[in-house]
Amino acid sequence: MKIRIERLISYVLAGTMVISLAACGAGGAQNGSGSGTQAESGQAGESEDENADIGIVADHEQTTRTDDCGTLQDVIDKKLQDGQAYTLMDLGDEQVLLVADQTFSFEDEDVNAIRAEVFGQSADGVKYLGFLQCQGTATPLMEKDGMIFTAGHHYTGKQTVKDGALITVEESWATYDANGNETWHYDADDGEDHSAMTSDEAMAKADDLLEEYFKAEPVTFTIKEPEGAGQEAQTGLTGEQEASAKEPQKEAEAGEQAADEKTEKDPEQAYDDIDKIQSAISAYLVSTLGSPVEDGSMTIPSMRILGIDDSDPNDVRVYGCYWVYSYYIMDKTLVMTSGGDYSGVMHLAKKEDGTYVVTQQDEIADGESFKESAKQLYGNYYDQFESLESDSLQKEDIWEKAISDYVKEHDLPVTKYMDFGMEEVDIPGL
Repeated sequence: MKIRIERLISYVLAGTMVISLAACGAGGAQNGSGSGTQAESGQAGESEDENADIGIVADHEQTTRTDDCGTLQDVIDKKLQDGQAYTLMDLGDEQVLLVADQTFSFEDEDVNAIRAEVFGQSADGVKYLGFLQCQGTATPLMEKDGMIFTAGHHYTGKQTVKDGALITVEESWATYDANGNETWHYDADDGEDHSAMTSDEAMAKADDLLEEYFKAEPVTFTIKEPEGAGQEAQTGLTGEQEASAKEPQKEAEAGEQAADEKTEKDPEQAYDDIDKIQSAISAYLVSTLGSPVEDGSMTIPSMRILGIDDSDPNDVRVYGCYWVYSYYIMDKTLVMTSGGDYSGVMHLAKKEDGTYVVTQQDEIADGESFKESAKQLYGNYYDQFESLESDSLQKEDIWEKAISDYVKEHDLPVTKYMDFGMEEVDIPGL
């Protein structure tokens, strides 16, 4: 039996995801669309749902400057800063420019994004058309046949450009009442009234849109490279990024000191409190970084601890790689919906009863400063971190063990798991 088709399968590729933050700021606002589907119907207002910032975001404030630009290429050449992401593509009946303030990629794979400002060409120069946004890296911007797709856990939309305007061609979304009861909605820019459609009928439309989403391709962005051989080009860091990369210096120095003084133990084998520490970190990953768990879904944490500095029981530093992913059950298969890599340093405090609680998390900096930040954050543990990050087979083994342990602990009726774009894989040890 398929449980809740609306939970989107994650766009997850084998490898390490690296997120890049460009120089410009980002915006978020209430959802609105050129076709007036969800925004005008008022149906999304039935609940405080997570779909408000997905699709065409009506009151996003434009951040990319276009003054004195006669063409889209002028915007790229004159206005975009080094490190910003862009792409030229055909949407509907014209060519448009997409500018993304954040991007992500998996090792050496293409650069993708979950949100972007959209610009078109007009007789007067460059025209801002709107802002597109998806919910997270599990659902990036996708494109096919002159359409662009936006998506989230309970929303799928299909947008394009028509007569010089960014519009929503079709969209489906779910709302929830005070008791958590779910209702599906559907609308389209086809001149028909869909407000009387039942929730089941709307959910069928949602399934169709979801299928279209998965048949599309991720929008691929280009990162603008710096010109010349200045200090930033040499280091790969802007002043702000370099400062950010140095913030974890205290943790790095503490890690080096701990290693030199041999206060750290081999955490996977000899550390007395390893089970309690792993339990505290798992609880933190699920409650703080995992997706909301609903009927038929679950959030599974995983980790590889590289070192522990327990010289201060009120600030136990745990250096490691941490992952958390959410799944729902379809037949006898766990299907991934969302998740990510949250590697870095966890700070824990030891309580009077001997258990631990996470008090702070220091993550690796994003984008171009990733490597430098990781070196400073991990200190003497960096080589272990780098070795693990480059070993996809070892990470797969760690993750499969986590899935297997979780399935057995909770006696789940599944035998396989599946990531987006991958074949079903047998869960080992069952």
